[in-house]
Amino acid sequence: MRKNQFTFLPFLVFLLLFQAQVESANGKDDIKFSLHKASTKIVKLYQKIEFDIIASGPWKCPTDYTEVSIGAELHSPSGRIILVDAFWFQDYKNDTEEEKGSPYFKIRFAPSEIGKYEGYLFCHYAGKKHVSDKLSFKSIASSNRGFIRQAKANPFAFEYDNGELFFPMGINKPYGSPLSFKQSLEKMSKSGGSLVRVWHPAKFTLVDSKTGNGPHKVDQVMAMQLDKVIELAKKNNVTLTIAMENQRNFRKILQGKPSAFWANNVFTKANGGTIGEDSDFWTDPVVVAHMRNRLRYVLARYAYSTSVFSWHTGNEMDFIKAKSMKIFTKWHERFFADAAKHDIYDHLVHQSMAWFNGYDEINRLPGSDLNCGNIYHTKDCAQVADFIKTHWANKYGKPVLIGEYGVSKQKNKEDLGIQCDPKALIAHNLTWGMLANGIGASGMSFWTRYIEKYNQYTLFAPVRDFLRAVPLNKHLWKAVQVNSFLYANDSEKESYGETFLNTYRGHLVLSGNGALPPYQVTKNGTVDAAVYGQVGGGGYNVMAPKWPELYGPKEFCIDMASDGFCHLYIAACSDKVRINAECDGEMVLDKTLTPKNKKLLKLGHVNEKVSFPLSAGKHKITLSSKGPKSNFYEYAISFENHRKLTGPDLQVRGIQCEEGILLWLKRPKFNYFCEMYGEELSSVAEGNLILDGIAEGNYQGTWIDSFSGDKKMKVNTKTNNASLSISVPRTNSAIAIYLAKKANP
Repeated sequence: MRKNQFTFLPFLVFLLLFQAQVESANGKDDIKFSLHKASTKIVKLYQKIEFDIIASGPWKCPTDYTEVSIGAELHSPSGRIILVDAFWFQDYKNDTEEEKGSPYFKIRFAPSEIGKYEGYLFCHYAGKKHVSDKLSFKSIASSNRGFIRQAKANPFAFEYDNGELFFPMGINKPYGSPLSFKQSLEKMSKSGGSLVRVWHPAKFTLVDSKTGNGPHKVDQVMAMQLDKVIELAKKNNVTLTIAMENQRNFRKILQGKPSAFWANNVFTKANGGTIGEDSDFWTDPVVVAHMRNRLRYVLARYAYSTSVFSWHTGNEMDFIKAKSMKIFTKWHERFFADAAKHDIYDHLVHQSMAWFNGYDEINRLPGSDLNCGNIYHTKDCAQVADFIKTHWANKYGKPVLIGEYGVSKQKNKEDLGIQCDPKALIAHNLTWGMLANGIGASGMSFWTRYIEKYNQYTLFAPVRDFLRAVPLNKHLWKAVQVNSFLYANDSEKESYGETFLNTYRGHLVLSGNGALPPYQVTKNGTVDAAVYGQVGGGGYNVMAPKWPELYGPKEFCIDMASDGFCHLYIAACSDKVRINAECDGEMVLDKTLTPKNKKLLKLGHVNEKVSFPLSAGKHKITLSSKGPKSNFYEYAISFENHRKLTGPDLQVRGIQCEEGILLWLKRPKFNYFCEMYGEELSSVAEGNLILDGIAEGNYQGTWIDSFSGDKKMKVNTKTNNASLSISVPRTNSAIAIYLAKKANP
């Protein structure tokens, strides 16, 4: 956590300093300012109180804090000194964009202590401090839970100031009218969704030469809209993570073409500004000063709200080229330091990267409270969650939040990317996979319509209801130890299980000229983590990416339990790409892929399944490709009859603490990818799962279908020498249970 900004001074010293600093409001600098009105004299804990200030002076830009800084010095009941920035504010009539009166300075504050607050107004201008009216108000108790923090007992989870668990899961809704937000937030509230990512500050200056706005200026209409969205979020018990910038505003080339965003950017030399290249964003004094000033304005205007979950740097900021990692890192360090200095409520603050694994230099920064990245073209997000726990959460000791995820970012009239996953299995598997790995956060789907088109808001409800009984933030959880997983009925026939391996960009990607160590497919159907973790680390546009390390022929070493098949599910590639497969040095597949659906090709989907037989025993399989843009392959691989089964074919994920056990069991091929290929999953037989290392006691819980929330089976069981036997119901999808330890009678 960041160092608190408050200090302690006796109130008598405050009075003496106040008397010594008082200057006439009509001094020689012609600075005039005074309190016009306060919204109340009594305010509830964590609720908003406002002070409207009438001020005039020789300043040119009232939204430039380096020119003029108006605010209040408040003294809390315990004696803390709190410096609160004012901000420039334009009121509007009702919910219209018609201005109401003249703009003025406003202060917003939310008390965190019960009792009397006292203070005064001040104005910093031209190196001098002017002081004016005294302030006083009283704070009383409320039911507000407070601000959201990293959990004290579990570094991978979040909680409110009152200790209540907060589990973030939701949607991206960058912009939109307050009415459109009202509809989405009401649906979120009813279903249990808790977090929406908004990008309004990226349009505060409009970064548009046609508007006449420039550095430090603020679009008051956009700022007003964010006010409305925050009010709606509070009403619907939903929180917001607020992005400060959109990387598109500072890129000369987008998707191979000159960018319209860059053409209208007020900071470019072509528009009378100072930057000529993308990389200037990180170092140009004018742009840097503008970004720092805008952050301070946003904090002054919105930080009072407990409906704000976090601030983050912006959308996919690593897409803006930087000349070195040192420059990139320094910019982020400054952002985190500025947020810590000016956010008197100490909200969570973090980066947000396009590159899934992020960058080690940024991930480890102490000023960032959590790590955030995006995932697309992902076949089974449950396997992604496994990777996140090992290579992201554990490594840095911080929570992890997925900023964006989905089948595809691309938009078109048919919404084909959404049609690939009408059940929102990506969202389901990501959320439950993160939870079952002990990570107290999920992510935000991209875009809102991914959730809205098929009313997929309902997927949040089972998670919300399930977590009501789980003390996720109260303990440091550890992974469960599986002793055995057998059929409940000994008469079940011998069978074999299929291993499905998730892939996504930067992991198991075909083609190119590079080479990696072979992927060792383990007997339990996973990829050796040591090799898996070497792929997909930083790169993109920050510095020249080492493509040979990311893209190249891929080798899989596997030991088949029985004769079977290797299946390749080709989802995305360019037209007329040739795929090759060798098994133990012998060519077994040489096929040219031509998309059957040209509309799907626009999204990069060909949806073709190709297979070749594999005999029992050990094999080395090499995959490669040739053709135009063949390094953009998106695919998955599975091995039929790879594993000999002694129990139900379910993947077991789970965590435990001294109070209980959380389990999530999933069919290996219960994911959107196999759903898209029309593969129906049969129900597996009932089973008996035995865990080791369990605290002695009685445990009770109810299995639910994690997709629908329907109850499946009650379990009442007792440990035997630190082992626990758990009955498992039939399922063709995924099930979950929280087994709470019951006190001895």
